[in-house]
Amino acid sequence: MLDGPDPECTNAEDLHEYYYLVMEYIPGENCLTEKYNQLSETARTNICRKLGEQLRLLREVSPPHPTYYGRIDNQGIIPLHRLLGYAGRTYHGPYHSHDAFLEDLLRHGEAEAVWRYGDAFPDIFTPYEKMSLAYGRQFMINAPGQEPKLTHVDLKFANIRVQSIPGSDDDYNVVIIDWADLCWLPSYIQATLTIMRSGTFDKAHIMEWELSQAFDSFPYATALFLEAYWNKVGLYGNIV
Repeated sequence: MLDGPDPECTNAEDLHEYYYLVMEYIPGENCLTEKYNQLSETARTNICRKLGEQLRLLREVSPPHPTYYGRIDNQGIIPLHRLLGYAGRTYHGPYHSHDAFLEDLLRHGEAEAVWRYGDAFPDIFTPYEKMSLAYGRQFMINAPGQEPKLTHVDLKFANIRVQSIPGSDDDYNVVIIDWADLCWLPSYIQATLTIMRSGTFDKAHIMEWELSQAFDSFPYATALFLEAYWNKVGLYGNIV
């Protein structure tokens, strides 16, 4: 899964209901926005292409069954990014159908909008935003990209380690870190997060294109809709 030498696992234990994994330090530096935006276009393309290849390998890992949405060992999803974090619940799922996952996702979006805007809800949103909230379920029921794929939900550049390759100004070893959010989610979730996070970087089209190559079929329309939907209900800042 990793580009460059694989970090060595030094210890792993089971502490009752919790697991921990200790691994060696990964050399390099986190590829933060400032660093990425200062790189040449060739370097950005190389980094994003390697990220796309790692996503492709990740997405080849089959779920426990064809309609499973959750973490390993039949565990629920941790709502760290408030995708499913309403009503004070700690874990969500696991889900055994896309309909069940979608219902929770959209119900949370509706609850978040009401909580954020209260009685002013009808007046603050534009007609387009109201359409997104009112008919989101109707669109998403048959939206492309429903198949579960192993997903790194927190794939931001702060969680990407890069190390320059000696003798090259534009090539880097690239390693994804922080796997706490790893779970099987609909294919469109990784696609949506790719589009939403790429917007914070210069020449975002490079990232979008290279990472989209990790998908057998990139659910672009679904991702664009969900980006708009999350933005309208106030989840955008909590996700990126």
